[in-house]
Amino acid sequence: MNALIALAALAVLSLAGEALGFKRYTPTLIVVGLLAALGLNLADWNTDLTYYHKMMWYDNFAVAFTGVMLVSAVLIMLLAPRFYDTLETNRSESYAQMLFLLAGGVVMVSFGNLAMLFLGVEILSIASYILAGSDKRNLYGNEAAIKYFLMGAFSSAFLLFGIALIFAASASFDLVQIAAYVAKGNVSGYMYMGVLMTIIAMSFKVSAAPFHFWAPDVYDGSPTLVTLTMSTIVKVAAFGAMARLFSYALSPIIPAFSHVLWVIIALTIAIGSMGAVFKLVLNVY
Repeated sequence: MNALIALAALAVLSLAGEALGFKRYTPTLIVVGLLAALGLNLADWNTDLTYYHKMMWYDNFAVAFTGVMLVSAVLIMLLAPRFYDTLETNRSESYAQMLFLLAGGVVMVSFGNLAMLFLGVEILSIASYILAGSDKRNLYGNEAAIKYFLMGAFSSAFLLFGIALIFAASASFDLVQIAAYVAKGNVSGYMYMGVLMTIIAMSFKVSAAPFHFWAPDVYDGSPTLVTLTMSTIVKVAAFGAMARLFSYALSPIIPAFSHVLWVIIALTIAIGSMGAVFKLVLNVY
């Protein structure tokens, strides 16, 4: 949890650097701050702390996924100064949005309540939309941001609808109470429909087929560093959120969706592989 507070403070510091005139040193300060956040994160190993009436769980699961995202962020920030030397955009705002995106990812992997999952997804998504269109003079970047925003809105609607159906069945947003309801058996059809909606929404976030159609245009049109961020930090956060929700609260009913998951996995592998081969052939010939 200390790591999340440090990330929020770093984002505010990045914005302040533009106003106070030390933006030249902002990348260095952010890298140092990210390393400090990584140390604070590792210090929480084996503590199993909860916050905000158990709406946030900072257990070893959250520490591990947060650590992966922080290491990825450090490597990305080391590349950022040279990249932004060739890009006419406001660096401080881009750095701040990356940090807010990272904070949203931390919330996604440490939620103990579905309301916090939705909040984390929205924090991460809004920062991603802004970063996708951060190169304002690039028409492809503007197109990428609009497509990402529109498709992301549909994804958020599916997620919110799924959460509402899960609440309708279990009468709670809390993972502990949802797990207790599912463990009793005789699960309502609303729960199954809610889980299906949630799978669709999270499949969009990880670019799993057939919900991947936004990814090629957005990745191609966004600035390269933003594409790197979306293909690493965003994916780690989404997979972490799925793993927490499905393994802890919904594991007894997940076998009912095995065929759906197998189809998504098979399509993702097949379409991704064929798309890569097709692209390679076009480049060669």
